[in-house]
Amino acid sequence: METDLQKLLADQAFADYEALTKEPKFNAFDVLRYSDYEIRHSNVLGWLLTPGATHGAGDAFVREFVQCLKSKQNSENLAGLDLDSGFANEEVRVERELDFVDVTMFFEKEPRLLLAIENKLSSWAPDHVTQVREYERKLRKKYREKYRIQSVLLTVADEGNLKTNPDYLHLSWREIRDLLLELLERGCIGSSEVRGFVWQYLDIVDRNVLGLGASVDSLSQLVKRHALVLERLLVEGVGGGVPSGRVEAVNRLLLEFRHRPRELRNTVREFLQGKGFRTAAAGARETTYWVSFWDGPWAEMLAALGMEEQGWWFEFTRQSVTVKLGGARVSGKKRQIVEGIMRLMHRVPVEGTDQGRFPLELEQGYPYFYRHELVSQAEIGDSSTAEVRELARERVESFLDSVSSDYQKIGRYFEVLAFRPPPS
Repeated sequence: METDLQKLLADQAFADYEALTKEPKFNAFDVLRYSDYEIRHSNVLGWLLTPGATHGAGDAFVREFVQCLKSKQNSENLAGLDLDSGFANEEVRVERELDFVDVTMFFEKEPRLLLAIENKLSSWAPDHVTQVREYERKLRKKYREKYRIQSVLLTVADEGNLKTNPDYLHLSWREIRDLLLELLERGCIGSSEVRGFVWQYLDIVDRNVLGLGASVDSLSQLVKRHALVLERLLVEGVGGGVPSGRVEAVNRLLLEFRHRPRELRNTVREFLQGKGFRTAAAGARETTYWVSFWDGPWAEMLAALGMEEQGWWFEFTRQSVTVKLGGARVSGKKRQIVEGIMRLMHRVPVEGTDQGRFPLELEQGYPYFYRHELVSQAEIGDSSTAEVRELARERVESFLDSVSSDYQKIGRYFEVLAFRPPPS
């Protein structure tokens, strides 16, 4: 066991786990749980690209952003933009979700230019290109008489242009991060409040977008690699083989390891079946387990909307229990339907709900309408297995049965849409 224990302590994933379990720094994005949603990152990007916005940096970020794009291959559409003279407030207009595009920039001084920025918090994928081309085709029909049109695909990939492509320019989130750092270092942001906000945002980009620093997947990596020694430590306890400075992290790891997400899923599945729901179970061994659930009315509503592949499911890990609404990957007509409903839900939110729980995004073609953590990591770490099981059952029951729950409110919202669906 001594050798196995030393392997555990020497694993980089354990060092990451130690870092993540230490007292975290305050970050407003974490508190609001907005850090993983494409729509929130697009909001910040649109704010930074607006010269007259409250960041107080004027057009500094706009000029650096355009200069970065002009350095790409196939950037002929940006030729002639005078960056030295800068941009007055009235010369740049930024729109969100206009003509389905995440961020649209209109440059009103000659040569007039329209930048259509599609934001993806993932690596480059072929369906991103298909989406960009579809949007550009629509933009050309509407704006080509007045503007040059240039599409920009923003992803997590670092490969620059990836493949030389005349249809769009590729930009990476690492480049956005570097532009923001330069903005701060040059003192372009005078307000201490705004500087604090931008530093917090950069922390989120590093952790949640670029995956820099300690891996958030460290627990699942440790479970996969060191399950046997963790099982022994649960029985025998933490002995002298663990340095005193690392005992706290090992004990925390054992608290989370002792929980069994598969058993928790099975408990909730039995509860759902007892309430008349149909269910289907799946899982990734030792790490994450799921149970999807549906009943007749929900199935009929989704079918009426042309979204029969979407639905509800609970996700179980050793650190949390989460409920989600979404489902299978969509393309073509199905994608248009999903995007239309997401735009409507963004414009007309579900009344009386926390909008931070609605990602309203497509992640590589997979829709995510809703996401809410029912049982948190802190609650799991401070509770016995039996207590977590009972807490999960209570939270699931409250989510499903309370007349004021999000499940009931979203159900009534979708019922109205199914009765009179929005145009695709």
